[in-house]
Amino acid sequence: MQRLAGNQPVVTTPRDLWLLCLAVAFSIRAFLMIRLATLPRALHVGSQRQAPLSEADIGKLARYTSAVVRRLAPDNRCLYRAAGLYQILRRHGHPVRFHLGLRRDSTHASASLQGHAWLSCEGRPYLEAEPGRLCDFVETYSTRAE
Repeated sequence: MQRLAGNQPVVTTPRDLWLLCLAVAFSIRAFLMIRLATLPRALHVGSQRQAPLSEADIGKLARYTSAVVRRLAPDNRCLYRAAGLYQILRRHGHPVRFHLGLRRDSTHASASLQGHAWLSCEGRPYLEAEPGRLCDFVETYSTRAE
């Protein structure tokens, strides 16, 4: 896959365009549903299942979703990214789980709380740029394994 300056993914095939459309649709859906409904309702996938995606497609989908969410929601990007990817991957039969966690942000004098949302698959962080930093977070919410 080619990239533009700034590491932005470029669509070069019809399959890439389809993945980008999925990323846009589910990122917008996650953004709106999280603001308008409860989190469990926002994460609801439904019973319609589709064929699993390849690892290459999942990688592209993660990059496209990150690019869309950067433009859609400058704050709380991890929440919308994880929710959008969770919905797509679950719909395609991948056994991912959605997690939310909190940690004390010791970089600020007030030691405020910092939140993060991420996915896991088979008990390990999935599609996470820095999976090692998750050990600092106390999990406050997760979807159940199915």
